[in-house]
Amino acid sequence: MKLDRSRLRNSKSKSKVVTYSLMEANFAYSHKIAIEMKTKEVVESCFSAIEAGDFARAATFLSDNFTFVGPAPKPLGKKEYLNVQGALVAGMPDWKFNTAKIEEVSPNRLKLTVAVSGTQTRDLDLSALGMPKVSATGKHVQNPTERVDISLENGKLTNLTVEQVPGGGIPGVLSQLGVSLPKN
Repeated sequence: MKLDRSRLRNSKSKSKVVTYSLMEANFAYSHKIAIEMKTKEVVESCFSAIEAGDFARAATFLSDNFTFVGPAPKPLGKKEYLNVQGALVAGMPDWKFNTAKIEEVSPNRLKLTVAVSGTQTRDLDLSALGMPKVSATGKHVQNPTERVDISLENGKLTNLTVEQVPGGGIPGVLSQLGVSLPKN
């Protein structure tokens, strides 16, 4: 945004010049930040929205062709991913990703680690994934650290791939809740 010098010439005092200049500079800076949110900030904002149960806001950080690949029985699209996260937050209101080791590999790619945790104080319904519904147990779960690779395009997540580790992912959560899953 360019400074409107005509307003400055017409002003009667130097304080108005400074006020106009600061207001315009602040607007331009705020506008630039809103448009150019960094990759790390997009991911952190998406995860924070999910943890807070604000799935409408979380959806704004995911592209329409978003894909989740990893410790789920099958790859998930945007709607399925948000539905699964919704079920996890509904069953474990203190659900956290516990992100760490965030590394920006390129302007459109991030690597980080997560170690999801939560306390299952409500029923957990993952039947959309073909998994059993679990009545509230009161148990706290803490998954092992899992590496995550995230790709973005136009400021939105397009792919979230999570490394499959023993005791990780949704199977790890269910195992800690005492649920036995059939082996493939």
